[in-house]
Amino acid sequence: MKKFTNKIGAVVLSMVLTVSAITTTPVKTEAATTKSAYVTIEKLTIGQGFLVEPTKVEITEGDTVLSVVEKAAKAENVELVVSSGYLSGIKNADNGTVDIPSEITAFGDYVTDWGNYAAPTNENVKEKASKDGLLQAGSYTDMSGWMYTINNESSMHGMSEQKVQDGDVIRVQFSIYGYGIDLGFVDWNSGEKRIELANKDALIKSYANAKEEKIADKSANFKKVLDAAAGYLTTYNAEQSNITAGAYTLDFMVGVFKDGQKAQKAEDDAKNAAPKVAASKVKSVKNVKGCKAKIKVKTVKGVTGYEVKYATNKKLKNAVVVATKKATVSTAKLTKNKTVYVKVRAYVKKDGAFYYGKWSAAKSAKIKK
Repeated sequence: MKKFTNKIGAVVLSMVLTVSAITTTPVKTEAATTKSAYVTIEKLTIGQGFLVEPTKVEITEGDTVLSVVEKAAKAENVELVVSSGYLSGIKNADNGTVDIPSEITAFGDYVTDWGNYAAPTNENVKEKASKDGLLQAGSYTDMSGWMYTINNESSMHGMSEQKVQDGDVIRVQFSIYGYGIDLGFVDWNSGEKRIELANKDALIKSYANAKEEKIADKSANFKKVLDAAAGYLTTYNAEQSNITAGAYTLDFMVGVFKDGQKAQKAEDDAKNAAPKVAASKVKSVKNVKGCKAKIKVKTVKGVTGYEVKYATNKKLKNAVVVATKKATVSTAKLTKNKTVYVKVRAYVKKDGAFYYGKWSAAKSAKIKK
């Protein structure tokens, strides 16, 4: 996931929001048939974006934060280092390019009873840079490590102890300073927060859902909106208003996309469905010269033609069947003084296949001439 400037993202989202507000309202999506959680693995505090971008993960009974994160990591070929139920490191997670957000650098010294710790800068963290791409506790500063939130709240439970429910959002984030104060956690030393960061959970969900629907593959506009959302998600200190607008817009576009899919499916189903063929009936059967019978059928709209069958026995055994597009048909020469019995049905030919209506009740006539 690449970074995206706030300015460009704001332009794209404002355009889409304006259009959507004028034309329609968001379409509600169908309830999920399976239970899911949403996962990210983030390195925003060192300016490296996402290791695992917002991903929807199917969950089952008994899943924990650790088991769900492991599923998301495995899908992206990310190798976790787990010790006693805690995430101690991630292999090949550090690309070696550090760009610490200015807000973190501005924190100043971290003062404790056992000493002062200078705020991290791109220069002063080089000494403790990660080795071989392994990003772990102690990388860059003495107070760094992997931490997580569930539904925008830090947890006192280990990842292997915290149970996961349907719809939970799990953000695994690398903290470079103060054991999470750079992630907006309360400073356990002072009991206060150093920074208030936006709640990105709604946009994480929306982004993961849009990614799952592959809406970026459907049009350039979808891709622009998804890229704009990615920009907000990878901005360390993003504005809450931008996060909220981004989530609304993506939800709207996924709704429109799904609505379009439903309409297309309905159209395809109707096109491919077997047509219903209305019943026809025999209007009249009259003996005509030459020991023949003249048969008239009731016409039916929307059909291709009719099948007329006749025989000189009531059960119409070994009946003659004649296909015709006309409403009148004559039989072949019949035996004098016999009674002819006639039935008819309509048919429709579609895509090379024939579909038939029901056979009508029989009508008869005596062959006298």
